[in-house]
Amino acid sequence: MTETQAATNSGKLKINGPTDTSLESVGGIEMTNATDGYGVKIQNLSAGGANLVFAGRQNSTTWSEYMRIQANGKVGIGT
Repeated sequence: MTETQAATNSGKLKINGPTDTSLESVGGIEMTNATDGYGVKIQNLSAGGANLVFAGRQNSTTWSEYMRIQANGKVGIGT
């Protein structure tokens, strides 16, 4: 299921799936701005377990991973 709802202010809150092994895949919670679509997202990547990833993109169509919480509870920041 994919659904997009308008936020109270400008921008969108999008919750959708399925999970995948790529930041570029559709899925997660995206918080983008209304003018150019850049912003941040929280995504569940299913590479070797359920990894919770925080990512962003600015002036690019490619997502950059900022932080990951691995399935075993370990946290990686900027690596």
